[in-house]
Amino acid sequence: MQISSYVILLNVVSLCVAKTSHELGGRQVPPGIDQVPQCAIPCILTLTPKFCGLVTNTTCICNSSELVDAMIPCTYAACNITESIRLERYQKDSCGVKNDKSRQEFYTHEVYILVSLASLVVAIRCYSRIKLDIGMGADDWAMVAALSTYIIESGTSIGITNNKFGQHLYYLTTREVMIALKYFYITEIFFLLSIMLIKVSILLFFIRIFPGGNHRKMIWGLMALLLITHMTSVCTAIFQCVPFRGNWENWMYKSPPVKCINVYAAILASAGSSLALDILILVFPIPILWKLKLAWNKKIQLLLIFSVGIFVVICACARIPTLKLMKASRDPSWDQQPVAVWSGLEAVTGIICGSLPACRSLAAYFFPRLKVFLGSSENEFTPRRTSRDEEESTGKRKKNRITVTTTTTMGSFMQLDDVSRIGVANANVSERFEHVGTVVKTGGV
Repeated sequence: MQISSYVILLNVVSLCVAKTSHELGGRQVPPGIDQVPQCAIPCILTLTPKFCGLVTNTTCICNSSELVDAMIPCTYAACNITESIRLERYQKDSCGVKNDKSRQEFYTHEVYILVSLASLVVAIRCYSRIKLDIGMGADDWAMVAALSTYIIESGTSIGITNNKFGQHLYYLTTREVMIALKYFYITEIFFLLSIMLIKVSILLFFIRIFPGGNHRKMIWGLMALLLITHMTSVCTAIFQCVPFRGNWENWMYKSPPVKCINVYAAILASAGSSLALDILILVFPIPILWKLKLAWNKKIQLLLIFSVGIFVVICACARIPTLKLMKASRDPSWDQQPVAVWSGLEAVTGIICGSLPACRSLAAYFFPRLKVFLGSSENEFTPRRTSRDEEESTGKRKKNRITVTTTTTMGSFMQLDDVSRIGVANANVSERFEHVGTVVKTGGV
């Protein structure tokens, strides 16, 4: 133990009487004793004998949860927020408590890993579209925009960790807390934007592969609901405190000078609505795929591809319980680290799940043998001519040998192995064809 509590208390009293920080009656005061705010002296002198008996009982003073529970409301009533933090910092240092930086270090490493992984996946997605001559669609550009907002979010997250976010609040200076909260405010906004754009990308992808008119109407309706709920959340996050400085200054005051909404309720409502939309997007393609006339193994493979979004739902569910720590936290820089961790995982999982079909197609292109495992089929949904068509095209001359070659160009209809050909099995697929050319060659028997 660095300084006995007996010496601390004695010098605190002497400090109050003599009003000097370093020399009292010819005696040297231990370094750092001036960090104890005078507003806390009555609480220390009153509560320590009550719970620990003797002021020399340093083991009790440093380990008694009852003393801590009683000291918190006493010092909170007598001191302001910054003075209470100074007292707690001095108590931890005096009792030899080491500064735990594990959460800060973990979060820093997570940010670098996740942003690298997300960038790689989106790069593969874009390369797949170009390499397979499919072209960049609206869903691809939406995912690029989602990645851009996530990269900005990651940059502000690094700004948070550089200001000791992930350590206990009493190890941060007032300036570090304010800067970290500024970065946290920006991070929250760009997180909501990235989540919204990821879902927009997935819905635009559904529009490209499900050509049915009723399906399109349902998807556009879901898109409208998505934009309304998420833009409401974004606007709420931006204007949660007016003026904006309340987001990083209110923590210093018992009675905050800047009026803010109930941030905890707003965040919880946003997380709940986002989770509900995740579930709707997850289950939307299942009935459509289930009705397709496919072999069971093909049907299961397609369902598995479209069900990877369940990992996004899992991350969203895991994030919600951590939000309760934001309600009335005395140690936000420590308590809110799990929220940031799960938020990053939710965003990157969404980017990966939304880009997986494109990555799958590219893998099948470069590694044809993988088609057996990926469920690819070259001709499963290729349009075929019926015997009736053949008879009409040949004038019913059965003696002649007939060779039929059909060339199909599918404009904006995305080639995505079996998934891209789902529309061929639907009644409305003819609307997707821009050109169908038939060449009939006849010859003698």
